[in-house]
Amino acid sequence: MKSFTSLVISSFCLASLASANPHAQGGHQHLHYAAPVLITTADGSDIQVTSVALNGKMAGTSTYSSSQFNGYIWDSPTSVPSALPSGIYPQLINKKGSFVTVNLQFYASVSSSPVNLSYPQNYDIFPISMNDKDEIVGVFYNDFTGDYSGGYWNGQQAFSFLPPPAGSQGQFAAYINDKHHVFGIELPQGDYFSYGIEWSDPTQAGSYISGPVMSDPGYWQIVGGNMQTGDSVAVYRYQNTRLGCGFRDSNSNTIEVIPFVDGAIPTAVSNNGIIIGQQQTSSGVIPLVWASKYATPVDLNTLIPTGTGWTLTRASFILSNGDIVGQGTYMDGATVKSGFFYLQRQ
Repeated sequence: MKSFTSLVISSFCLASLASANPHAQGGHQHLHYAAPVLITTADGSDIQVTSVALNGKMAGTSTYSSSQFNGYIWDSPTSVPSALPSGIYPQLINKKGSFVTVNLQFYASVSSSPVNLSYPQNYDIFPISMNDKDEIVGVFYNDFTGDYSGGYWNGQQAFSFLPPPAGSQGQFAAYINDKHHVFGIELPQGDYFSYGIEWSDPTQAGSYISGPVMSDPGYWQIVGGNMQTGDSVAVYRYQNTRLGCGFRDSNSNTIEVIPFVDGAIPTAVSNNGIIIGQQQTSSGVIPLVWASKYATPVDLNTLIPTGTGWTLTRASFILSNGDIVGQGTYMDGATVKSGFFYLQRQ
């Protein structure tokens, strides 16, 4: 499959806004995090966190020196993980503990028997988002035609394609919340993202997302949000250039423009209105945090104590209370290592 699929998965894999506007410029002075905590397995294996639910349940894999992968489920970022049987590698998890594996099996719990997710033949399939009602959406790529489609499994794991908007040239689903609302992106054959799409009902035809015009050409895409509250975050872009950021309240169809820095994209929001995302620069990726939809985004590294030995590179997931799970580098003696961290709000 084309190389940008990994970008899509990382960007979407996947809470309510602040209630007033007194901190439009200075909200971050009240937002601080404790020193990063390295997330590990009981034996200290390196891990890859693949999914984090709003209540802190996590899924991931570890790699031993023998290159044998193993799957794990965490009840919280600081808990000892439960090792899964060999060959079970979780890709998505929700707050109930249901999870989906990379080979398209659904488990209602760690101890349950798997359900094989049905799907049409001749497609490369990537499950990208699962809500807390066990509904799943993903990317379907046709190996023969080169077309993309959005796929949906309901809470009983029955499959259907998401009906595209009229005239759509290819699309996929990227995110589903607990309100049964699906968001995705039009993707014609080629390497450029196009218009954002939403399905208020996965069984009905999607519609294109609209919002304030920030440049022409350009288009809004909803790229993540909060599964529980239904609030969403958005990016305004043209091809691969990000031109603005937005927020959409669950009770509104209107995208509000939020403070932006060049190359920024918001990816998720907590129940208390903290938004995380990232900024692409010429020197790499910077993890961003908006203290609220009114606040200017800042580098997450400025919100942790100095002298921790960590350099945070990605804010990957946010919990309902604003705690963050992400990636970075840290010092182990004189050696620089990479790992996943947990940040607790202070």
